[in-house]
Amino acid sequence: MMIPPTEDRRWVLARQMGVTDAIAKLAPDLTGKLPPWDAESLGSEVARYAAGGFRIVGLEGDQFDMTRIKQGLPGRDADIALYARMLQNMGRQGIGLLCLNFMVGIGWYRTQTALPCPGAAPHRSSRLYLLPCTGWAADADCGWVVFPQWAGVHGSGHCVVGG
Repeated sequence: MMIPPTEDRRWVLARQMGVTDAIAKLAPDLTGKLPPWDAESLGSEVARYAAGGFRIVGLEGDQFDMTRIKQGLPGRDADIALYARMLQNMGRQGIGLLCLNFMVGIGWYRTQTALPCPGAAPHRSSRLYLLPCTGWAADADCGWVVFPQWAGVHGSGHCVVGG
């Protein structure tokens, strides 16, 4: 679950749902700290999330300005070295997932963010749904994917669904 660096009601809701693993975006504009290429900065965020009951298992999106890397501009080699250091720091902290965004200038976009899906449920790219788990399923029209390996997490007998 994407849990923001600033503790808010989503932290409370995530704990109530039994969420223990977090995907975090730790960019300086969100944390007020150096990017995760700084070992101390990353370590302090890992500790803060842990104090809140969460284990950071992945980082979401660009953790610092990667314009020079994406566009091949002067200074990119220095930025690539920082990126490599960030990956090393992630490994040292046991963070094994990095969500990449190498689109230039525009971030990422979807052709639509709300599509009708089976049962008239709206598809929202930023939400997860718990549904009865019967096995792998996908709906090519709306992008639903069911992850049955998460069935029975906390005894729910449900799967996590997202798109």
